[in-house]
Amino acid sequence: MKKLKLLTIFSFLWLGVAFTQNNGGGCRKAITITTGTYILDSFVTDVATYANIFPFPDKAKWYKYTPTADGLMTISSCNGGSDTRLFIYSGTCDTLIQAGYNDDFCYVDGTSGDEYAASITKPVKANKTYYLEWDNAWDETLFSFTLSFSTLTLRANQTCETATTVAVGVTSVDSLFGYASRGDASRANWYKYTPTKNGKISLTTCGQGTDTRVWMYRGICSNLVLVNDSDDDCTSPSGDTIAVAITNQVVTAGTTYYFEWDDTWENAPFQFLLTFDAANGVEEDRLAQSVAMSPNPAQDVLNLDINFEKATDLTIRIRNNIGQVVQTKKVPQILRGGTNLDVSQLNAGIYFVELSNGATQVNKKLVISR
Repeated sequence: MKKLKLLTIFSFLWLGVAFTQNNGGGCRKAITITTGTYILDSFVTDVATYANIFPFPDKAKWYKYTPTADGLMTISSCNGGSDTRLFIYSGTCDTLIQAGYNDDFCYVDGTSGDEYAASITKPVKANKTYYLEWDNAWDETLFSFTLSFSTLTLRANQTCETATTVAVGVTSVDSLFGYASRGDASRANWYKYTPTKNGKISLTTCGQGTDTRVWMYRGICSNLVLVNDSDDDCTSPSGDTIAVAITNQVVTAGTTYYFEWDDTWENAPFQFLLTFDAANGVEEDRLAQSVAMSPNPAQDVLNLDINFEKATDLTIRIRNNIGQVVQTKKVPQILRGGTNLDVSQLNAGIYFVELSNGATQVNKKLVISR
């Protein structure tokens, strides 16, 4: 294969990393352009590029664009006739900040079937200059590219500002079409979750066979703080190590957390599971400690060992990962002893056992394996 996409070299790209130019060429020689179609008729040789993904190029050509209004900028070499790679930067030529990167997004032409051309669509700010670097990492064949601009109409999932609110449970993602903040991603969808209690959240795409990556932030959209991220962290029995798994991330009541799912590795449909475990108070802790569950993971029968300080009416509900009650059992006036639930008909996956004594309620995570 020409590109060996399985190389892990992309991991060296980081949002906000600044690059210092070595020789004053390149960026300072950038050609000013507006919207339209351009022919890249030569690569410049006496230029230090900022591209930090193997293979490292020795030639590049630079352009710059300054929009007069806030909106969407699209730079595309789709069907331009060459295998291309594109980097976008903001900042100044002395200290450039990587703002976008793309490789292998669309077809080189209408006949070859090679998806090696580049395209980036991203929100841009009025009167801010953006630098475009086309390099010769893969090909020096001359090609055409198009720069277009449109007024930004925000939709759900597009940016942090329009992040879709999600609840505990499963969320389906049909495709990634929003705008990525990370330099090595071209598309991303945004979601947000605000816990009402202090606790811990977990986020996973394990077991689906889709190569996913997620970034978790807090703060305001104009000044996000990275809290956690995940890529290739799943340790499920299926061996699906390319999936995402953030486990037991501590969160604070009333704080909004943002999740950015990007397309660095793949843009296939997937589902993510968000779970939340509230930090218990004294009564919740007492109830949780009074009921022990085993085995966990379970296959056929779930045993509950109960040890209360006084006789208690206990209600037990099993909920699936989207909150639906799949089984209920009531145990009246129990002090000490045991009970069990038949879970043989439940599909493999993550469930929650809800325990309630009428005044207090707690949830315990249950895994059903097959």
